[in-house]
Amino acid sequence: MAALRRLSPTEKTVQRVLASFRNRATRPGTPRPVLKWLSSGRCDLVEELLLGLVTTRRPTYEMVKVFREVLQRLARMRGADSVAAVLRVADLARATAADRAADHGPNSPGPWLRNGDRDVAAWLCDGQKLDRLTPLFATAAPDDELAACLLHEAVLRHGDLGSNAEAVGFAARLRGAGHPLGHLPLRLLETERWYAPERRLEPQYVHDGYSAPYESRPRPSRAADGPPDLEVLAVEVEWPAARRAQQAFPDYRIGTDGEAESRRYLLDRPLAPEAFGASTLVRLPADCLSGAGPEQVRAWRAGTEDVWALLYVESLTGGPYHHGRGAAYSRAAAWEALAALCDATGEFADIEEAATGCTWLLFAADSGWFMQVDESLDIGIAALWPDHRNVVLLAATDSD
Repeated sequence: MAALRRLSPTEKTVQRVLASFRNRATRPGTPRPVLKWLSSGRCDLVEELLLGLVTTRRPTYEMVKVFREVLQRLARMRGADSVAAVLRVADLARATAADRAADHGPNSPGPWLRNGDRDVAAWLCDGQKLDRLTPLFATAAPDDELAACLLHEAVLRHGDLGSNAEAVGFAARLRGAGHPLGHLPLRLLETERWYAPERRLEPQYVHDGYSAPYESRPRPSRAADGPPDLEVLAVEVEWPAARRAQQAFPDYRIGTDGEAESRRYLLDRPLAPEAFGASTLVRLPADCLSGAGPEQVRAWRAGTEDVWALLYVESLTGGPYHHGRGAAYSRAAAWEALAALCDATGEFADIEEAATGCTWLLFAADSGWFMQVDESLDIGIAALWPDHRNVVLLAATDSD
């Protein structure tokens, strides 16, 4: 019989840490030895611990919490070794996901990663330089979800990957395979410049999901009251794209107390853009405005970039008790919703042109529909199309 290999002192330490979790002997939070490994750059020991945790059949809440925190810190540890270690751990977490799903019950701590590969992509982009990430695109297959998310996380942070051969090649493979992110451009468009990293307004990733303070949302300040004596009639008409307009707000409709509404109206006469304001909205037969009089509806002028940013941030953060879609899929959702709101099809340039031709409002109302728990949870967007007769409305509300 072959002799058992003796564990090194550091390997014994890893095993002791794992045993302390399994025996519920560890204190809440990341164990002190692990913090030391992270601070000293010991990717090998951190990886061994994470691999040991992810193969635990019935983990505790504390194990899952520490796993997420430590993997996030490992992803932000700059260098090729940490990137490789994170990818190996993510591969194993993905491979064991089906087994973990079978064990989920009412007392389950949930999956190792709330948003799977989207979490890992965000963490890597938060911590690594671009030249550490682009080589991953060279051989990535079109079904590599982590790489697909990583590609557009990188675009949002760095602005333009259109001259990077690895990124261009991978984007072409995604498009050819019909991947949901394959149609997105490899550079920030003019409408997306709100997200430019130098503005430092982008939501920051924390271990439980994206955190976007209200200050990171667009806050137009130019009131749009409209003529107080406005006389116009509005009739609701069919809007085939109404459901698409809600793409950025799925969590306001699924598994929460929230509501979302999207409607289209035809005015009985053309309305000048400068007259489009709160006095128009109050005349729309919408649930979100029901019961609100002229004094209870407030509106502000907005640009296309404000509307895109609001759609993006809402999809990214996911509303109360949700963790959002991740930056890459939120980018796609924001563009789909914007295209629906301005009745556009075709290329991104066509969507931008159509959106620029609209007159945009952000609005709020003291109605029974908006829950008014927090102003960041009540969203109102309205657009007057270039024909000056069609008005579309998108609203969402939720409680905490």
